Amino acid sequence: MKDITLLGYGHTVCNEHWGMWAESAEFCRVYYALDGVCRYEDANHDFVLEHGHLYFLPQYTSYNLSQDLSNPFFVLWQHVQPHGFCVRNIVDIEIVEGRAGWHILCALEDLTRGALIEKITDEPQNLQAQIAALLSVLVSIMECEGVQPFTPLDDHLAKIYELVNTPAFGAVTVQKMAAMAN
Repeated sequence: MKDITLLGYGHTVCNEHWGMWAESAEFCRVYYALDGVCRYEDANHDFVLEHGHLYFLPQYTSYNLSQDLSNPFFVLWQHVQPHGFCVRNIVDIEIVEGRAGWHILCALEDLTRGALIEKITDEPQNLQAQIAALLSVLVSIMECEGVQPFTPLDDHLAKIYELVNTPAFGAVTVQKMAAMAN
């Protein structure tokens, strides 16, 4: 199972102000498209997210997300930070009703139904742990089915990532990171 930190989650119809232009995030957005219209665009892709598909949006890559206001995007979403891994390109997984991944997404939907929660720290610890565990199991199932949403970080980058995320690391400087990366 992948070590994943859950940063935020929700189950929502996006409002008229929702959208992202030239977005580039350090975390991964995981979207399960439930209804509505959402267009994804990056340097290599331009398509509408399909209902019943699970998407892992890339980290450190510029992309746009926009919705058709006459048919607002309805999504089950999580923001995650995979440890030692990242998502380099958009991953599109068709979720088949009745299969294990579908059941896990139904459980995630039940846990987050009706809530748009930006700050996970206000939530009970057990709910955070349940959602993160379900996501880890979902990723494991995807990997068993031959889909690799997460790519391992380069060994040098993984060391830097772990060190920077250690509370005792201190000040982050370009020189320290360059020395670690050789």
